[in-house]
Amino acid sequence: MRANPGFEQHRVHVGGGPGHATMCQPVTEGRGMSQIINLNKRRKQKIRAEAEAQAAENRVRFGRTLLQKQRDEAEREEARSRLERLRRDPPA
Repeated sequence: MRANPGFEQHRVHVGGGPGHATMCQPVTEGRGMSQIINLNKRRKQKIRAEAEAQAAENRVRFGRTLLQKQRDEAEREEARSRLERLRRDPPA
């Protein structure tokens, strides 16, 4: 009897050169062989998922609608034209 019934042991295989580690996933009995995964791909998937989550948070926090951008641009233009009207000396 095994210590963890229904699961095979974890086996780590390193092959294909430096940095190309793979790992056998535990599977229940009756399903056949373990699924081999590339640990570098898994690590990169995790990094991409974290980056996407951060990007989504930034879109909510800092994103502005087109209407907001147009309003801000109109305010800047109004401020610039007001300064031009109040200028004592015309620009050279």
